[in-house]
Amino acid sequence: MLRGAKRSLIGGMRALALRLRQAARSLRQSGPPWHCDQVLPAKIDVLFVSHLLSAAQASQPHDFYFGDAPERLADMGMTAAIALINHSGRPASDFRGRWKTGAVPRILLSNTLSMRGERAIARRLAMESRRLRVEAGRPDSELDRRVLLRAAQEARAGGASAALRMASQIAALVACLKPSTLVTTHEGHAWERVCFQAARQAAPGIRCVGYQHAAVFRRQHAIRRRLSPTMNPDHIVTAGAVGKRQLESSPGLVGMPVSVLGSNRAFPTIVAAPSIGGPPKADSTHTACLVLPEGLEGECLRLFEFSIACAKALPHISFIWRLHPLIQFKALASRHPGLRGLPPNIIHSDRSLTDDFARCAFVLYRGSTAAVQAVAAGLRPIYLRLSVDEMTIDPMHEIQDCIHTVTTTAELGAAIGHAAGLSSGELERRRSVAHTHSTEFFTPLDPAALAALALRPSA
Repeated sequence: MLRGAKRSLIGGMRALALRLRQAARSLRQSGPPWHCDQVLPAKIDVLFVSHLLSAAQASQPHDFYFGDAPERLADMGMTAAIALINHSGRPASDFRGRWKTGAVPRILLSNTLSMRGERAIARRLAMESRRLRVEAGRPDSELDRRVLLRAAQEARAGGASAALRMASQIAALVACLKPSTLVTTHEGHAWERVCFQAARQAAPGIRCVGYQHAAVFRRQHAIRRRLSPTMNPDHIVTAGAVGKRQLESSPGLVGMPVSVLGSNRAFPTIVAAPSIGGPPKADSTHTACLVLPEGLEGECLRLFEFSIACAKALPHISFIWRLHPLIQFKALASRHPGLRGLPPNIIHSDRSLTDDFARCAFVLYRGSTAAVQAVAAGLRPIYLRLSVDEMTIDPMHEIQDCIHTVTTTAELGAAIGHAAGLSSGELERRRSVAHTHSTEFFTPLDPAALAALALRPSA
């Protein structure tokens, strides 16, 4: 009981600190809740909603998620703009002048609204939190009661505020730019649903398209279901044939139009990928294993701590850590001393993704879809399961017989040894299955498919 009270107190203090920081930000907010270096057109055809994950991405010519699709739409005579949700940890003012030119304006969303806007969100969420707490006193089911209490707690958390803040900004942008089509990344997050709703309130005839660019896990639920009509996409486009098949077979999406857009993550060299049964690629005399965590601190820690233990137990294997753009290793190590003073066979990658693929024979992963690209490039997949009864988050769960699943360092060593000892026929079978699945997971980006969808008359 005391431990629960302590957690509740700490959570309350953090929430208060967050609200105070947000209030201070809102005092400095003036003008529209976004930054753009270009004069925005009076009307556009397509508004993309994407993400700025790090400051380095601001210098890239194409979008991290949609690639060159917006520019290729412009080449077809259509008008587009990209609204970027700022995850970089830096204020919008740091990016002034980064996107002065280009056929597709970049609009960097602010991390705050005006004081009035922030107060409106706070009041709305406080009322919802109270309503949920009242509801929690009514159900007979203990599970329902706990779910409602947790929902009441989450209503006062930063994620709920951020979702409504984004929705407010998207509504204002839709009213300003009058797009006929809104395209957002689509993974099952709450902000996606409220943005669809906000866009329709600002422009009732707008077409809302959700782009499934990441893996759909075996037990993933939110992306596979409908909510109220205003919160659903009109159409889902996918990164490849695998996602299309998975979503079309979902009972909660019966009747939802799904088509393939493709992805800029499709490897042009995938057809010529080295055999999954070929000789291990290596740096120097070491067999190398690429470690690919998701952009979540907890997942980084799980894979890094496991690979440190493996590096100590298996000094003949190099473990190459490659971080997601959302994560900075210096900040991670400052919070977790165990990531300092690493074994000599732990290597921080400072090379391109293709270079890392070329120097590695294996990939150690959990939920990262970059592992799909690694397998396409010929690396042998090793999935880390935390416990024998853990629910899998493997994006390649459909080809389990081609994947080594490990829980201990001994199992990882055995998996590497086992891969070397498989027959040539079995190696070729695994290579063929993995190659086919990988090529269908991320197919080449086809903006023409999106153009046809955007130009289609609204229902």
